[in-house]
Amino acid sequence: MSSRSPKDLIKSKWGPKPSNTKSESALGKLKGEIAALKTSVDEITNGRGKLTDKDRQKLLEALEKNQQWLVYDQQREVFVKGLLAKISELEQQAETPAQSCPRQPKQTEPEGYLQEEQNYDGHLLANTKKNLETERQTITRLRFELSELKKKYKETQKEIRDLNLLLCSQSKADVQRLEEDRHKMEKIQKLQEENNAAREKLEKEKTRSETLLSQVRFLYTSLLKQQEEQTKVALLEQQVQACTLDFENEKLDRQNMQHQLQVILKELQKARTQITQLESLKQLHELAFTEPLDTFQGETENRLKVASPKSPAALNDSLVECPKCSIRYPATEHRDLLAHVEYCSE
Repeated sequence: MSSRSPKDLIKSKWGPKPSNTKSESALGKLKGEIAALKTSVDEITNGRGKLTDKDRQKLLEALEKNQQWLVYDQQREVFVKGLLAKISELEQQAETPAQSCPRQPKQTEPEGYLQEEQNYDGHLLANTKKNLETERQTITRLRFELSELKKKYKETQKEIRDLNLLLCSQSKADVQRLEEDRHKMEKIQKLQEENNAAREKLEKEKTRSETLLSQVRFLYTSLLKQQEEQTKVALLEQQVQACTLDFENEKLDRQNMQHQLQVILKELQKARTQITQLESLKQLHELAFTEPLDTFQGETENRLKVASPKSPAALNDSLVECPKCSIRYPATEHRDLLAHVEYCSE
């Protein structure tokens, strides 16, 4: 007759126990990552560095592994509790083998077979006790490991809480910095818009100033031209006034000249009349030369007294002047005076 040991029964019901070496290596790796993250967070806290995306990813992975370890710890605790319950059940069964597994000796079986069966049961009981002792030691070791794992888990939880606090503070700082950057960008954008508006206004004012300057230059040029025209008009008016004055003076001079010419013509006419009279007297004098001198002289004097109040000596002494250039001629040279007046009048 064959029977499985309690250890085999436990394995068949609960499955193989987890590998401690693998758990310890994973836990050591997790603690190393947590230590590295803690160093990074300390540097960030001290202002020596910034939380990079890689560190943030590592921190999230550490939090995820912490949740996995929490689930694993709960599963292992359930496993240990079930194992303890099974061991207690096996102990009770081992203490009362006869009651739990009564064997009625058969009358047909020989005594040797019964002895062999008893020896097998005793050997089975010894193996069961040995396995129970081994399981007790395993349970003790598992309890110690569980205690250590709980202790490490609490430490890890504490470190993760600290990291969460640091991450939260860093996130708040990042959010605040991003908010400040956003406000700065909005302010910069607003200032740029105001600058662009001011620049456009300045360009418009500049264009307007250039237009006004062009108009001022045009008006100034027009004013200068107007002043020049006014100056020219004033000069022309002065010239016209001067010409008018010259014309009036010339007109007056011409009137004076005509008046003097008339006077001269009258004088000339008188002179011609006198010359004609003198010539007539001369002819009469020549005709009457043969008559007695006394009688002729008396008659001649009487005639001269009647014909002309002036004597030839007085006629030779009289002077006639040109009305233009005031040159004087004797009355006897009246022909030369007439020629001179015609030349001077031209």
